[in-house]
Amino acid sequence: MRENGVPVRDPRESGRLSAADTGVGQETLEKAQQACRQHVQPAAGDRPNADDAGVMDKYLAYAACMRENGVDLPDPKAGADGEIVMEPKTATDSPQYVAANKTCASKLPGGGGPGGAR
Repeated sequence: MRENGVPVRDPRESGRLSAADTGVGQETLEKAQQACRQHVQPAAGDRPNADDAGVMDKYLAYAACMRENGVDLPDPKAGADGEIVMEPKTATDSPQYVAANKTCASKLPGGGGPGGAR
């Protein structure tokens, strides 16, 4: 991302990158995401399918749990490519998010963190 004009910091304990407050425009961000997409899939593994009602139910339960634990996380949506899209309003590297994720991760398929979320 940095090589493509988005000054993101290294991932924190949550394992997620945040492009919030980088000062770049949406066009620059989208171009960088497209250029870096090849690196995301190997790191994230198989993405959950939003068309699978059972999987989506688990992500909805995860989002509700995160909110119960003080994280502003709207319900997930189905992305254009069928992946589950989660857009937390709380910084994913904040202590509050990290603690809530540890509490709620068991609600997700496989009991892990939201690797497919973006």
